[in-house]
Amino acid sequence: MKTWYKFLTLCCCLLYAMTAAGQTTLPLRYVPSDSVMTWAYGGQDFRTMAQTVCPGVRAARLELAPGAMDHKSKVEEVWQKVQPELNVVGGGDDELTDGQGLPAAYGFNLNGLMWLFTGKAAHADMMERSLYNAVLRTLTDSTLAKQPEDLRAAAEVLMGVPGVIYATTNDERDFFVNLYTNATTNLCLQQHHFALDQITDMPRSGQVKFRLSRLAEPLPLRVHLRIPDWASKRRPALAAFAYVDTTACLPRIYVNGHEQEKVVPDADGYVVIDRVWRSLDEIYID
Repeated sequence: MKTWYKFLTLCCCLLYAMTAAGQTTLPLRYVPSDSVMTWAYGGQDFRTMAQTVCPGVRAARLELAPGAMDHKSKVEEVWQKVQPELNVVGGGDDELTDGQGLPAAYGFNLNGLMWLFTGKAAHADMMERSLYNAVLRTLTDSTLAKQPEDLRAAAEVLMGVPGVIYATTNDERDFFVNLYTNATTNLCLQQHHFALDQITDMPRSGQVKFRLSRLAEPLPLRVHLRIPDWASKRRPALAAFAYVDTTACLPRIYVNGHEQEKVVPDADGYVVIDRVWRSLDEIYID
């Protein structure tokens, strides 16, 4: 547990250093979390779960301030050092008995920063694994020897989830889908205001539907859909495991009912749909 306190402290120092640095303009940023409302069929969402466990908890702000690229090598060095410590279930320590909240929070936040530096889906894969394997298990598994700091860290991750689901570039011509979960989001890209609904039962099933609405004028936009490593059988970066079955199970993607051809992830792990979007357009992933 002390190891994770040390890592969390170092992460906070890196965040502070990035905020205080120079004037470099960065290419990637997350859609603000206050624009994203997550929800579940049972009525709860990630924020409600977090506040139930730890009232008043807040998420770490994952953003790169001007000058942050000057610290990229330092963050990558920390990531290379820590990643082997994050085990198969997405946390650390002994996954059979220990609460996974602290290591999961560190892994989630560190990979969230690494995604902003690199734009690679592998870091979103690790955020997904931390969330569904370690964080939710910490909150629900009564066999774990949980401590208050584990529960608080898990709650902080839940509060941070809405802030990493979507991202865009500074010119707002590219839009990234990093996590698949029920969400309703109000967006403004290229001075176009619209709503985006994401409807899914992930991770229980593999179907996801997106619908754009309230878009007054056509919007040219490259939509990047993350193909998870468990679907593409992409070997997890520095993870302590690999897939035995290496046969990729790539999704079928439909736009307005028309199946898309060449559904192959790019070098960063995303399938890109480049088109002019209109209100009520839909994307369906199976």
